[in-house]
Amino acid sequence: MNSTVHPAVRACVTHLSQPKALKEEGLFRVNGSRSKMAPYLRMYGDGKLNSFPKHEHGSVVCSLLKQILVERELPLGLQLSRLLEMSIVTGKLAGLTEAELAKAAQDILMMGNQEQRETLYALVVLLERVAQEPANLMDLSSLGTALSPTIFPGVIVTNSQTILEFLAKHKDVMTTPAGSIKNPSGTVKSF
Repeated sequence: MNSTVHPAVRACVTHLSQPKALKEEGLFRVNGSRSKMAPYLRMYGDGKLNSFPKHEHGSVVCSLLKQILVERELPLGLQLSRLLEMSIVTGKLAGLTEAELAKAAQDILMMGNQEQRETLYALVVLLERVAQEPANLMDLSSLGTALSPTIFPGVIVTNSQTILEFLAKHKDVMTTPAGSIKNPSGTVKSF
């Protein structure tokens, strides 16, 4: 399957998934140097950003990734983020089962396009990797706080944490065709 994730986003995620970047303390918390970002921003603007040198600091790539996501209104944009917030957070409060929550989340995500779903999936997988790296000192909840305005615009920070943790547990809602979820914690597709 061909990925619809924008090449620049894919380049950022790929670079940040490398062991050297994952071990960088403060990844997603520390801003990268604007002067170091400038050439990459030009490359992005020219449609030529497909990779980074191995030595590039993760903080520079993280800052660039955040800027690209905001500019492209990825992964979800305001409306889908708010709908996802209502379905997962309100659904949990109303006592919906995990399967019902997964189905509701999937229905909302299917309102978006494939690029949005695949970008969200790639980010959730990346953030899980970051959270699993002991040197990074950030768990999934902390990453949800740090990235809330970027990943889930318009969503209350604590609810962003809940959404991110839910999506990490139920990745198939981002990758499975509507109506075909049987096991909400089923298999995971590769990025």
